[in-house]
Amino acid sequence: TEVLYLVDGLPVQDVLSGGISSNLPNSSITGMSIYTGGFEAEYGNALSGVVNIVTRTGADDHRFSVRGDHDHLFGGTQNSKSTEFEFSGSGPIVGSRLYYLAALQGLSTGTRWWQDFQHAVGDPVEKTVNGFAKLDYLFTPTLRLSTQALVSDHTWHDYEFPWRFNLDGLPPQHRTSYRLALMLSHSVSDLFFYTASISRYHLRSRLGEGEKE
Repeated sequence: TEVLYLVDGLPVQDVLSGGISSNLPNSSITGMSIYTGGFEAEYGNALSGVVNIVTRTGADDHRFSVRGDHDHLFGGTQNSKSTEFEFSGSGPIVGSRLYYLAALQGLSTGTRWWQDFQHAVGDPVEKTVNGFAKLDYLFTPTLRLSTQALVSDHTWHDYEFPWRFNLDGLPPQHRTSYRLALMLSHSVSDLFFYTASISRYHLRSRLGEGEKE
């Protein structure tokens, strides 16, 4: 809860409970930096570490991908009853000026405790949908304007061993978040560059159902 999580240098932090509150589709990630100490002055609100996730940018050719995972195709009990899919696409829109990237990921799972949950909570126990879209405009090879949209929706039941005979007594939890960001990057020379960014991040966490939340 003391780690600061960033996406392209902008926070996606749950300020109440700590940790990351928005997830990215795997196909939209190109790299990640992890700092465990000696943070630069640009990082604040971090005690144990800083994790910065760097997103992909569209290339000069169109690229599309589809991925699916299923861990109980042949039955059995040693699984989490998980099903995951992911779609992504990227490429140019206007010559070598404007590029796009879009990715969508969905996950449904019974979690590792599905055999306990099946008597109290319907399957799936956990559902997640993550979406990411990005546009990059190159004024010059050294001047870039980017706009991003990140959306995440997560619904789940927590598991507690003392409640294993009454798991429907644990309230469901639901978290939705979105972030809109605009970033300008300029490389003035080989030794100097600057970045200006503005973003709006919205997070809503809900415990329980109905009017009393």
